[in-house]
Amino acid sequence: MIKLPAFACLALLISACANSPAKVYQATAEKLGLAHSLVSTKSFDLTVFSNQKSVSRDQALHIYIEGDGQPFIRGRYINKDPTSRRAVALKLLAKDSNPALLLGRPCYHQYYNQVDSRGCDSNKWWTSHRYGQDVIDAMAEAVMQLNQEQQRVVLIGHSGGGALAMLLANRLAGVASVVTISGNLDVRAWTKQHAYTPLFGSLNPIDQLAPVADIKQLHLVGANDKNIPYDAWQAKVAKPQASTVNIFPDFTHNCCWEKIWPGILEQLE
Repeated sequence: MIKLPAFACLALLISACANSPAKVYQATAEKLGLAHSLVSTKSFDLTVFSNQKSVSRDQALHIYIEGDGQPFIRGRYINKDPTSRRAVALKLLAKDSNPALLLGRPCYHQYYNQVDSRGCDSNKWWTSHRYGQDVIDAMAEAVMQLNQEQQRVVLIGHSGGGALAMLLANRLAGVASVVTISGNLDVRAWTKQHAYTPLFGSLNPIDQLAPVADIKQLHLVGANDKNIPYDAWQAKVAKPQASTVNIFPDFTHNCCWEKIWPGILEQLE
């Protein structure tokens, strides 16, 4: 292993802190006019970005969940800040005219040193346990705090956020619908496809479809998505009567969801 001089390590650390994905993500949110806050649960402090639209009983509360970001560097080294560099869900939130917020995942959006964030002394929360029961419980607790008016809820998740949206729908009352965008809906098949280490501490949405079979589901898939391609396991998710799958020929995992998002939002009301 190559050892860097102490001054070089310090320079790298300062640079990483200054340009950490969490800081860039928050700066993006500010440019989009979104408010930033924290909600405390029993185990974690979760970051929230909101469009601050006034609450109306005739509108559903749209709750966005971002993807997995980058838990590993070059697929080998655990990242200290897994926060998404793409901010796909955040940019979709900025186009939403409903009361809407993005609920951060445990240990995401917490700047560079995750250990300083409550409950984040283990990197399992963004690696092996990223879709685990404790993560689901914390996010469900946060939703209940944030939705004091008990509005109908639409859960919207991109990539791994789609997995969490499906799992949260099992845990929450009042979910009107679930929307996944390039959603990771069969975690077991996904890790096998990419030869990743199995996420042994995580739940798998495809194993828990029965409780959400009556909830309206819209699954948006890019035909050119190489990360989570439409395949047999995605077809299984489309089996419940309330579930619809829309395939977009030229779209990839991250592109080009902003273009069609206003039209998708019209379908949700």
